[in-house]
Amino acid sequence: GATGNVIGGSVADRNYLSGNTLYGLGFAEAGTNNNSALNNYIGVDGAGTSARANGIGVLIESGAENNTLTLNLISGNSSEGVLIQGTGSDLNRLQRNRIGLAATGTAVIANASHGVHITDNASGTLVGGLPPQANSISGNGGAGVRVQSGAGNDISFNSIVGNGGLG
Repeated sequence: GATGNVIGGSVADRNYLSGNTLYGLGFAEAGTNNNSALNNYIGVDGAGTSARANGIGVLIESGAENNTLTLNLISGNSSEGVLIQGTGSDLNRLQRNRIGLAATGTAVIANASHGVHITDNASGTLVGGLPPQANSISGNGGAGVRVQSGAGNDISFNSIVGNGGLG
């Protein structure tokens, strides 16, 4: 798998990952470890003000572990904003992202389903952390964060409001 890659970086290095049928960004398979996505716009236009949907915004699956999503705008997707699934898809981190919102952080650009969905025994995921690491998760069609299975997942200090399902 892919290891040690940086997708994006500074605002000048931002990627626009939008309008894709399956997903905007994917980390898959065992050995896909220690990658980071930083400052990207996923599922929205270049201004971050309207949807240009992917199927799923970010997909982490099949044993990809210890990957980090930081400072991304993940909104407007046709399904989940972030889907983490599968045994071995462990120890991934989501910090300081806006999920379901516009770039301003005030207007909603909903993901049609859950903002973040952790399932199929993915474990040890950190969504947020101490207050400087908090995510803003709002306006999504399903839950802001749904943990369906797995162990040791930590969802803490986020702003999770105004979603279609429970927090």
